[in-house]
Parts: sequence; structure tokens; C-alpha cells
Amino acid sequence: MKTSRLLSLFILLSSFAVFSAKADEAEDYRIFADEVKSAVYSTEMPEFEVREIPEKYADASAVFVAIYHELNARKKTGFGHLPGTIRFSAKARVEGGELCRMLIYINDKAGLEKFSEFDFATDMKKKMSNAHRKQRHVMGVRVIKPDGTINDVNTDEFVEVEEGKKNKEKRRKLAVPGLEVGDMIDVFFYTEHKLQNVHLEPMTYYLRDIYPIMNYHVHAVVDDNLTTQYRTLNGAPDFAVSRDDDKNYVLDMTAQDIAAEPRLWYSSDEQSPLVKLYVYNRRSDAYTPNSARKDGLQQNPDPKEIKKDFWLGRDYIFHNGQNFANYYLKNGAKAVKEISKQLKKGEIDSVAAADYLYNLLTLAYFVSDENLYHMRFGLQLNDLLRGLGKVKYYDFVSTDNEEEAVDELASMFNAEAGICLLDGKRHYLTPRAIISPSELHGDFIGRKYQSYHTDKYIKQHPEVDTIYRTLPETSPEQNRNVSEMKVRTDGTSAVIDRRESRTGVTKLGVQHLLTAEDIVNAYLSYLNRSGAEISLKGNNKKAADRQERYNSERQEQQDAFKQEVEDSHKNQTEFISGKVEQVGIDPDAPELIYNVSYKMDGFVKQAGKNKIMSVGSLLGGQTELLTADRERNDDIVLSSPREFVVRANIELPAGYHVSEKALDALRREVKNEAGLFTVTAEAKDGHVIIEITKRYNHRHEPAGLWRELTEIVDAASAWQSSTLLLEQ
Repeated sequence: MKTSRLLSLFILLSSFAVFSAKADEAEDYRIFADEVKSAVYSTEMPEFEVREIPEKYADASAVFVAIYHELNARKKTGFGHLPGTIRFSAKARVEGGELCRMLIYINDKAGLEKFSEFDFATDMKKKMSNAHRKQRHVMGVRVIKPDGTINDVNTDEFVEVEEGKKNKEKRRKLAVPGLEVGDMIDVFFYTEHKLQNVHLEPMTYYLRDIYPIMNYHVHAVVDDNLTTQYRTLNGAPDFAVSRDDDKNYVLDMTAQDIAAEPRLWYSSDEQSPLVKLYVYNRRSDAYTPNSARKDGLQQNPDPKEIKKDFWLGRDYIFHNGQNFANYYLKNGAKAVKEISKQLKKGEIDSVAAADYLYNLLTLAYFVSDENLYHMRFGLQLNDLLRGLGKVKYYDFVSTDNEEEAVDELASMFNAEAGICLLDGKRHYLTPRAIISPSELHGDFIGRKYQSYHTDKYIKQHPEVDTIYRTLPETSPEQNRNVSEMKVRTDGTSAVIDRRESRTGVTKLGVQHLLTAEDIVNAYLSYLNRSGAEISLKGNNKKAADRQERYNSERQEQQDAFKQEVEDSHKNQTEFISGKVEQVGIDPDAPELIYNVSYKMDGFVKQAGKNKIMSVGSLLGGQTELLTADRERNDDIVLSSPREFVVRANIELPAGYHVSEKALDALRREVKNEAGLFTVTAEAKDGHVIIEITKRYNHRHEPAGLWRELTEIVDAASAWQSSTLLLEQ
């Protein structure tokens, strides 16, 4: 019976548990890491002995000759220290390890650049109130030359960097010396797990990557006293399942000759074959989904049972929407009562009332120190809406576009709670950005969802458990970015005053331009229409701390505006100022609007007595297609339907004019089923007015429309080099 390579490795390494507590930790880790490297590289794996690369991969920058994932997890019960106490108690443990090993062929300079550096997490411990997670990480790297010479890289020669919030996340970055085009690199990452009172982290295996894969293998050995659930998605092959002599479940899956993902507009989560695997220890103190409270293996469990996990899990969430809002906002409860009165009198409709409560709850969370958890937020909004009486709504469950569809739900933790008004005019999900309640976050556009029904209702109406709806698809007009520019020349430079107006998903990329003060003031301005005079709660010290934070963020905001300007143009720029005009949380005014002023160098060149303006630079950076992008067999997945509009009003220098011929050279019109790219240009009263529109019609397009989409991309890319002749 086949056993886990990691199992024997883990048994070997476990002997180090008795290593003297007084021994030097660095030396302890070095011995541990050396043993791991020796065990991994001494294991016979034929797919890692391949040295010949088929001719069909000649155009690939790199090739994954082999990818191997292995998981070993076994249950242990022993005595453990309760954090924060001097007591010891019998605790549920899981021990084991994860290995990812890759053999990569470097075929050109792009591939060389990609794999000349790796990073991996340092040793870490996570402690919670009654849980403990300890992990150790080992990395191995060796370079294999075309003549068969093997050079082991010293992984101790890393650079340690601090990342994340307050630089609390430590990572090690390792350069790979001596790597050249034509070499192979054999690299592995190993993580040893010792878990107490927590579940193993979920695993997702993607059977496709940005480079072609010759051989892919997943091997897992899991204790039969744990609960293992997995789901195959997007056409992934199923595991071959067996049992070893210790009754562990042994899972194996292989795939060969996997084409590379397209570089552009492809969703791995929606399109690549993948497997999601979950290992639960139901004896731990961590919450265990109801479907996982029986030991053993569940292959592609019924999604209905996973959705039941979701609704049952929600019952454990403490919630009270009105109390929560009132705790963080002065007159929060009063505002709820006022909205209820206005609704009963017919002064506002159900949508306006629900929008108000959504924004009220969003602000309360924004100024609180509470974690924004979708189940709790949904229940609290449910509370608030129920208090209105006249608003009809229902709860629903969905998933975002980085998870499986809800009718293939693999884990309750991948789902998201929401509320839909009965007329379907609003779908409220937990805020992921500062947007209006009238807008749907791009993560949920067009996603399937299912409404909640009690078990009793489902028994009486079993058909409801098979009914799925779809969250609204948005139009390009709902996701629009309009840039209004006033341009005048100053020698060879352009002085630009630009006003940006964004709706829908186009707001998401500029959220960092908003300060907390901008956001709070926008919500208070909107909410105080109710007459409740809402303000933030807190003593004088909190108010002073808040003001100090606001002052600090104003400077950071100017730096963010400066970066936005630099990112918008290829030319050298000199930032002048930036300001937020409107945040966009009001359903009646959902646009996020800001203004920036700056100089752009090299906009005007002298051509004898005439001048040439680089008007194409006003369009900003555009996607450029590579030769490898021209052929496509996969369907197209964009972030959303979108429309970009640039309206430039250019003041001509005194004494200069433009001809109709020069204006006509700027005009474009490319329209097809996928979208459009158009440019209009006219001269009027000493100004040239240019309007550029680029539109993508849909989020999903079939591969058959790739040529149409490339026409739009090429037209926009080419227009960046457009110039306008000014004659004296």
C-alpha cells in the first residue's frame, strides 16, 4: 500500500521534539532544515528526473516540468498548556506537514527574471484564547545546469523584510545566484504543522498556471480520525482514493500536459481546473461545520449540506443592529426611529429607508474597533430592517468571484450573507469598499445566490432548495470613469486640471485616495438628513486622537494623489494639488469625484514655426498586447463591463490654429460586439476639444470574440502616440 513520503519524513523529524530545550534555537532549526532538504531531494520521483523539454513548449518563457503537492495530517491527543494560565489540559491536536515541490525550466529572460527570486514566510506562532498554531518552514533550491551539474543554493543567504500592517509580517526573500536561461530550478517549500484546537488551513490546488505544466501530482495522506472534505471544480480530475495499512485515507490525483493560462482577462477561480480540500478536527475548540462532525472522507459532498452549515453557523452569531449603531454613533437609535416614522408617513419609500439603515450600520462599523464580519453585519441589518415593519426582504447566500459558485459550495466559510429587498431593487452585502448601497461591488456582479428558507418550509416546498437567482449584471454606464481635463501650455509642458468622476467598480481602484475624515464627513452629511443629528461618540481624548489621525492622513493623501498622477501618464509630471470633491456613498449622488492639478513635461515640441502636441499622452496608460496574446482559446473574463471617457479641453497658444486635416487624423471609430473605441475632435474659440470613449460591453465574452476585443485594445494603445499639429 502506498504511504506518504511526508509521513516517513515527519516521523523522522519528530525525534527532534526531545531536543534539549536549552539548545540554541537557530542550531535546532538548521538541523531540522537540513534533514528536510535531505529527505525531499533523496526521494525518488521520476517526474523530477526529466530533462528534455518538448518542442511544443519552445515559445514559453518557462515550463513547469513537474509540480508535486503533498499533505500529511494525523490526529493526536495530548496535554497542552492553556495560554495565559498555568494549567495544562488534554487538547485536540493535528500534526503533519505540507510539501510543494516544483521543477522549472527557464527558457528566456522573462522566465529568468520571474524565478531569480523567491520568498517564504519565517517561522511563526499564532496564539488565540484557547488555541495554538505552530509552524516551521523550510525552503530548498537547487539549480540544474544543461550538462547535469547540480548547484545547491544556500537558503540561509536570504534577506528578511517586514511587511503587512505595522510591519508585523516577516518574510524571507532569496535570490537564486548563477541561474541562467536554459537551466532548471528544483525548488520546494515545506511547512511542518503542530496545531492545537484549530483546524488545518484550507488548501486549493490549481491545475493550471501562467506557464505550461508537463506533470502535476497531488498526494495526500489523512488520518481517518479527522474529517476530510474536498470538491473538484471546473473539470478537475477526481482523486483516486485508497487506504493504507494504518487506515489513513490516501488521495492521489495526476494531470499532464496542461496549457498555460492566458496572460490577460482570465479568472483562475472561474476557469482553471482546481480542487479545494478541507481537513477538520471536530474535537478541537474551533467551530466545526455541522457536515464535518463525523470522521472520515467526504468526496464532493452535497452542496445542500454545506449551505445548511452556513445557515446553522449563523445561529451562533450574537447581533443587535440598533444597539450596535447606537453604541458607536450618538443618536443612532434615534435616527432609526426617525426613518421608521418617515416611512410610515410615506415621506420616503422602502428603498430609501433600507439604504439609510445600510449606510448607518456601515458608518458604525467604520468608526468602531469591531471586525466587519459578513454574517454579523447581515443579521444586524436584518434587525434594523425588521424594525421598520413595512420593508419586505429576504436573506440570501452567495459567493464572490474568487470562490466557487454557491450551487457548488465547498465550505461554509467561502459563502457570504446578503439581504435582498423583495422587489429586487437592492442587494445588500457586507461593505468591501466605500460605495453607495445602490451599487454592487465588482466581486459579486452576476454571481448566483439562493434565498434562505427554514427546514420546515423546505420540507413542504422541496423545489425551493433547487432555485438559484443571479445578482444583477451591471452595464458599462454603471461602471464609468469620466476624466474632464482643462489643458493649457506652459512652454513645452502642459498644465492640467483634471476632474475624475467614477461610479461602480471604477471607484475601487482609487479608494486609497480617501481619508477617514472624507469618509466620516460624507456619511454624516448623508445620515443627518433624517434630522437625528448623528455624530461620533467618544471622549475628548478620542476626539483629539481622531483629529491627529485626520491631520496625518491629509499629508498621506497628497502623496497618494501625486502617485495617481505619476501612474496616469508615461511623461514626467510635477504634482500641484489634489482634493476629494465627493465620496459617493449617497444613492442619489453615487459618483466618487476628485480633482488633481499638475504639469506634464514634453507635451509640446517645436517644429520650425509650428508646434506639435502629444495629445495621445492625455489618454493615460493602455493595455498593450504581446505576440503571445494574439491567439486565444479560452473565454474572456474581465473585472466588469466598463466605460472610460476622457474629455480634454485644450487651450491653444496664442497665434496658433489647427486644420481640419489635423483634427481628422485624431478621430477614430471602432465598434463591435465586444465594445468600442471612439475619438471625436473639434476646434472652437481657440480651443481643441477631444472626447475619447473606450467601452467593454460585458464581463464575460466567448473566446470567439477575442479578435473583436483586441481591435479595441489595439486602437486605444495605438492612439497613445497621436500628435496634433498646431500651425502658426
